[in-house]
Amino acid sequence: MKTGDNKLRNCFHSPIDIAIIKAKELSYNLPEGERVFVRKAQYQFGWDFAPRLLGCGIWKPVFIKAWNDIDVKYTEINQKTLNQLYAQLSLDILLDSDSNCNISIEIIDSKSNEILLLKNQVISIGESIINSEFAINNPVYWWTYDLGEPYLYNLEIVIKKNQKVIFSENKKIGLRTIELVEEKDSIGESFYFKLNDKPLYIKGSNYVPQDMFPSRVTDNQYRKLLGKAKWSNINMLRVWGGGIYEKDVFYDLCDSLGLLVWQDFMFACAMYPGDDFFLTNLENEVTEQVKRLKGHPSIALWCGNNEIEEGWNNWGWQKQYDYSYSDSIKIWQDYEKLFHSLIPEILKKEDTNSPYWPSSPKFGWGREESLKYGDIHYWGVWWGMEPFEKYKEKVGRFNSEYGFQSLPTIGTIEQVMPKDKLHLKSDEIECHQKHPKGFETIDEYMKRDWPVPENFEDYIYVSQLVQAKRKE
Repeated sequence: MKTGDNKLRNCFHSPIDIAIIKAKELSYNLPEGERVFVRKAQYQFGWDFAPRLLGCGIWKPVFIKAWNDIDVKYTEINQKTLNQLYAQLSLDILLDSDSNCNISIEIIDSKSNEILLLKNQVISIGESIINSEFAINNPVYWWTYDLGEPYLYNLEIVIKKNQKVIFSENKKIGLRTIELVEEKDSIGESFYFKLNDKPLYIKGSNYVPQDMFPSRVTDNQYRKLLGKAKWSNINMLRVWGGGIYEKDVFYDLCDSLGLLVWQDFMFACAMYPGDDFFLTNLENEVTEQVKRLKGHPSIALWCGNNEIEEGWNNWGWQKQYDYSYSDSIKIWQDYEKLFHSLIPEILKKEDTNSPYWPSSPKFGWGREESLKYGDIHYWGVWWGMEPFEKYKEKVGRFNSEYGFQSLPTIGTIEQVMPKDKLHLKSDEIECHQKHPKGFETIDEYMKRDWPVPENFEDYIYVSQLVQAKRKE
């Protein structure tokens, strides 16, 4: 800032143009091409459930912050140990001061008015990191709604200088332990979660962004959708890696409703660059998101990516792109740098309270190992055209992705197209089918158990009956 007029200018370049420039810097092509060079929501480049609609612009709050005396840059409360007698926690504060001075730091449990921490601190000019430890006696645990109460403490952090409050903040925290149990057994190796040392049966669903343009989703839409998830007996949502790191309201609601979150990092179905510039950017991205989200008791697992290891090993990329031996080695090394080195190192530093899983699934659904180890994305039904009865045979240790498509209700479709286009042969209806063989697949499964209606509304209804049978 300077005295007088100031102008703040934001320039947005075409993500496609930038991606093309970046792609030309490599001597080989990466699977999925342009999208892997741009840190935008990957589904906006087009998916089997989504059109290609690339947004552009600032879509989250932006502000200029001015301060005098002391600026508190961030506060963190981290859980160190937890047992039935006490919870040991730490408060980390980063602040910037324009002078040497004394301050007091206080933490108050707003529900009981108990003072959990009262500390005087001498700070020096410039930036300071202050670490303080405190305890909560006889802690109340946070549980998923099906096992107990998702209890949240409301802690008020107050910083004073010369008895004057210069900063205050409320933080809601939940006290819990979460463990991913992988133990050798008669089948292969287990894969299940323990919450507060109690085995938890997961009833879950995958979650993708609610809109092609996420800025349009209101807080009320989040409340409505997550409330329906709980009503449906879901206790875990997997935030899929081709979407976005969700807004704070999403995780706040999961905390209060007692829903766990399997959190993918935003990488899906492609190989990504491994140059220093790209990895430095990703280090900032991952660090920022982990620091933002780690305090939520709902975070049950950090997952590196969606289906990349399966893609590299099973989808024929190396043959399709005619990689040389050295190219294959380089691309795989870049993968390992990101998902087996960079991300685990950040988590080791920032969050040791939730486990890490490098890639979902561990093995592709066509391999025998997929039923014995890790998680599985079972797509034998739908992609493989296998009968629904196969679900009873192909039971993985943890089914983290599977599904079947149906058409939405007629009321939903009427919102986006005129009535004279509401028939299966209309170009508009076909345009909304982003799966290459979507209607063909629905028809095939429908013929096995039902007559295929000619009336459009009847067809919608029967497609939903077919989908419901998949869920039995």
